[in-house]
Amino acid sequence: PFVKVGGLADVAAALPKALRALGHNVTLVLPRFPAFEQGGLPVARRPTPLRVSLGGITYDVTLFDGRLASQVDIVLVDVPGMYDRAGVYGEGGQDYGDNGARFAALSRAAAEIARQRAATGSPFDVVHCHDWPTALVPAFMREATKETPELAATKTVLTLHNVAHQGIFAKEQLGALGLGWEHFSVEGAEFYGKINLLKLGIVTADAVTTVSPTYARELLTEEGG
Repeated sequence: PFVKVGGLADVAAALPKALRALGHNVTLVLPRFPAFEQGGLPVARRPTPLRVSLGGITYDVTLFDGRLASQVDIVLVDVPGMYDRAGVYGEGGQDYGDNGARFAALSRAAAEIARQRAATGSPFDVVHCHDWPTALVPAFMREATKETPELAATKTVLTLHNVAHQGIFAKEQLGALGLGWEHFSVEGAEFYGKINLLKLGIVTADAVTTVSPTYARELLTEEGG
């Protein structure tokens, strides 16, 4: 992997390569972390940026297209000031204070990429999300089907790698993450008075998987889940 914090990176590197070898077309969508440029990945900038709105703030999102040696396509999402940092989630043992907005922007961009593909008649079959940083994608995609009904044919899968990290934020951040108050319920993102992005992903994705049958069983126990 170009960028690695834990086991998620190993899966994100190996699974697309394996799927491509089986004949599937695979596109990876990732933040444009500095390590991609440092690692020499050649990319081409798309001339038209995405306009992503979260809580009344509009972000200009620049997309960069590349292709790995495995023939897996890659799209890097760039938002000024969000991903060009030394760490992925934080530095010096402290999380970045704007992690909610950083990964909400990534999720919104990924959903918009899927919507555009559906609108042009070449939809993705599946959008595969990993852990809390992309757990908002299924909710954003459901919202986007109002504009593009064809997107409903694209299904979402959320894989749980490590539920020790769930993306828990103060409820006051709901709007800044691009979510309406209708999501603040026991059946939605609400979690002991806060919002839990992983929980919302679990209840909105079409399917939920884990990294192994053993981990799936652990998550069904009171201690592990």
